[in-house]
Amino acid sequence: MEVPFRLVRREPTTNPADAFLLPAADASSIAGACARFNELPAVFAVRGGFLLVPPAPDARAVPGAIRLRRSAGDLFVPVDANLLPALLPDEATSLTRTRGLIVTAGGTVLAFDVTAPLPITDWLKPRAVRRSEWRSFPERPDRPNTLMVIERPVPPMEAVIEILGAGAPDADPLPGAGQGAKSGTGKAVPEAARPPASGSMLGRAVAGAGLAVGGVLAWLGKQLGAGGLARAGADLARRAIERVPRLSEKLFGEQEAALREVLRQLQSGDVEKGLQHAPIAVADPDQPARVGTDAKLTRRDPRYSLRDLVGTGRGGAGAVWLGGADVWDELAREYRRLAAEASARGDHRRAAYLYGVLLRDLRGAANALLAGGLFRDAAVLFRDRLNDPRAAAEAFERAGIHDEALRLYDRMGLHENAAELLRRLGHEERAVARFLMAANRLKADGRFLAAGDLMRAKAHRRDPATEFYRLGWLASTTAESVTCGTRLLDEYSAADNRPGYEILVNEAGSALLDRPRDAGRFFNHALRTSMDFLPEDARADLADRVRLMFAEHLRTHALLGEAGTLADDLFRSEQVWAPPVNRDAMFAVRGRSAPPAPPESPKPDHPREPDRRLIAGPVTAVVAVRGTFDVVVAGAGEIVCWRVSDGRVQSVATKSERVTALSASARGDVIYAVTNGADGKWRLRCFAADRGGTFRPTTQYTLPTGESTDPTIYLQSAATFRAGEHRIAVSTPVENLAFAGPYLQSDPTALFIGDELPVRLLARFADGGVWCWAGTGIWYRPDSDAPVCLWKAPAIPGAEIDWLTPAPSVLEVVTVDRGGYLCWAEFDARDENQPRTRSSFAEHPTGVTVACLVAPSTIAAATNTNEIHWLRVAGNQLIVSASVTLSVPSCVVSLTARPDSNEVIVIFADGGGCRVRRP
Repeated sequence: MEVPFRLVRREPTTNPADAFLLPAADASSIAGACARFNELPAVFAVRGGFLLVPPAPDARAVPGAIRLRRSAGDLFVPVDANLLPALLPDEATSLTRTRGLIVTAGGTVLAFDVTAPLPITDWLKPRAVRRSEWRSFPERPDRPNTLMVIERPVPPMEAVIEILGAGAPDADPLPGAGQGAKSGTGKAVPEAARPPASGSMLGRAVAGAGLAVGGVLAWLGKQLGAGGLARAGADLARRAIERVPRLSEKLFGEQEAALREVLRQLQSGDVEKGLQHAPIAVADPDQPARVGTDAKLTRRDPRYSLRDLVGTGRGGAGAVWLGGADVWDELAREYRRLAAEASARGDHRRAAYLYGVLLRDLRGAANALLAGGLFRDAAVLFRDRLNDPRAAAEAFERAGIHDEALRLYDRMGLHENAAELLRRLGHEERAVARFLMAANRLKADGRFLAAGDLMRAKAHRRDPATEFYRLGWLASTTAESVTCGTRLLDEYSAADNRPGYEILVNEAGSALLDRPRDAGRFFNHALRTSMDFLPEDARADLADRVRLMFAEHLRTHALLGEAGTLADDLFRSEQVWAPPVNRDAMFAVRGRSAPPAPPESPKPDHPREPDRRLIAGPVTAVVAVRGTFDVVVAGAGEIVCWRVSDGRVQSVATKSERVTALSASARGDVIYAVTNGADGKWRLRCFAADRGGTFRPTTQYTLPTGESTDPTIYLQSAATFRAGEHRIAVSTPVENLAFAGPYLQSDPTALFIGDELPVRLLARFADGGVWCWAGTGIWYRPDSDAPVCLWKAPAIPGAEIDWLTPAPSVLEVVTVDRGGYLCWAEFDARDENQPRTRSSFAEHPTGVTVACLVAPSTIAAATNTNEIHWLRVAGNQLIVSASVTLSVPSCVVSLTARPDSNEVIVIFADGGGCRVRRP
């Protein structure tokens, strides 16, 4: 008689472990685990990891390893489990006479050769010494013996005016009319190489005064934000320099000569001398500056100092040189070359100095310090100057400053990272507590499956994992809830919890009554887990119940003509159903007559227009203009509006910032965008079209995001128009905001949109009603003080939500959840005392990516293989009525319906777009 072995939980114990099972893909983690033992353990290779057997039982914890006890002979089981049926000593000895065995949770048995432990040389090798290839010194470059003259062109007027506006000049920053100029060698510059000195002496004096006054006005206008004043000053300075170009000669010449001398020293190999006078090549945008009126370079210490890096940009106002022309760019390139060479030869401190001080590239300096093993200095830069707490925490962790790393992880809410660090330090209980905090945060976001998997796979705590799976099973009707249900079956089976198992099966019978494919996934898994868990009579009873349930689903779908594929999905599991059962089900389905299919209309040869290139991809945001059925697309630093009816692609803005969300007014004449700049700040920008239709930026508003570096920000997709102003709402992780007008004035009349986050939908309609999808609830309120109807959200969206109102106080939504399922729902608030809702779900073998509402109860959806399906709602089913396959390699990222022309607008990830007519 063959009896299967299984493990049952026993009371936890603090007894020492006889061995440790270390799951690992390779031998790289063995050394760290063995370092925790006083004596080196014996190491055996097993499938999926390694077995560590110390010379004596050990009570310490090995991070990531499973503690085992010796049941008998060379048979090992987890310390908190018993093996059933129990073995007699002679049985265990006979079973492990030729090999050692490990029985793990789930019934898996691992074998190892007790006579052949791994040699230490197989998993521990000395680090190889890297020696750079020997190279001789480069040949000295040829250079002239003497410098005779420096010739330069007349400086460009636009550059002079732009630099003048950057800082306040002194009272007399430029030489007066008629003054001479000398080159950097002290010799006079030939007259032919000098800018012309046109005009009379009085005219030159007037021009010099005009240049000084113009510089002051340009600076004041820029500092005060007065565009008219800045333009007036720039125009005055431009006319003065055009009248007498020699005004800018002396200062520009001396400064350029000084910079070229530093550049020559660096390029000729005299690096140390050149760096002693090397100026900062990049202006600091966060600090004020004055215009320098001399050509004297400050002496500096080129040695690395963390104080210099942390204090960069905090020394007060600096001087900005007007002279130098393109020498500044050449200096910056030379600094970067020297920094790259320093990193290549291992002088990472010198590279950090060049990046951080002379180039003001603090991130480059921090990365150079990381490459050189200076983790603490890099962490200070990330924390104090770059405001990148996550990178700072990782650097502090590598530096061994674990308390600061934990503090930063906790401040950012990265409890999982903190838990892994604590486990590596050997603080198992504290690590489990942090894992539980991370799981609770996932639970608050509605991600119950991820929370349960975290507690089971990383924290190795099955009881809280079971609670999270239970919440996920009860919380929603998405595909994730079915997966939570299957995980619950596994946990109940492992814990030998037969009452909980039976209750779950009974709940699934009613919960999955109208979801046949989800029912197939769940009950086929239940039958598989019951093979080694339920008695034979109970398992036979469960199989009969499941067979009757599947037969009822097949009878229902036979009327829709879809029973053939469903029968294969329900009965295809060979581990559960015998092949004759599958054949009988397929025969029964073929025996039923499906309703006659409607005659197919001839498909056009070209169901869509040729691709139109809108922007350079990838696409980062798309929004539909609901009044004109046009499309606004953003990507690669550009925003455009595709006027589909006219065939025009109109530019809205060209920005280097990343656009993450868009909104448009009903006519598409006002566009709002949420952007993320290079400084890490998130802003709301507005662009309004003038009478000629040209979009111009109006203003911007910096959004509060708290400590989050990648926050979820919701922007109301359709701006409303009330009281003569366009109005828009934005939801950040910190607060909900509302604005009125193109200049983003605070909107005190905004309707309450709730405090629950995140917000996924906010829409106001002509009847005064407001719909809001926030957190896990959807509520409706008329133009009054409080919501009157509230529903539970049908799914957790993984893509954008499209909506329409087929009748007053009625809302239809369609979205794609995180599992790739298509979700349609309708909410009816016409009767406030009895609000109603209904929903339908559909799946595709390759997964659904995006969807939109074409008309009431009519949906267009795109799959991962670029198939466009039109579906209609029939009861609680979504039935495909037409399909088109697009032969485009780029995937579909957005669909927009155009009901008047019976087509949809398709936007691809690479920035292309096309119109697809329904067959």
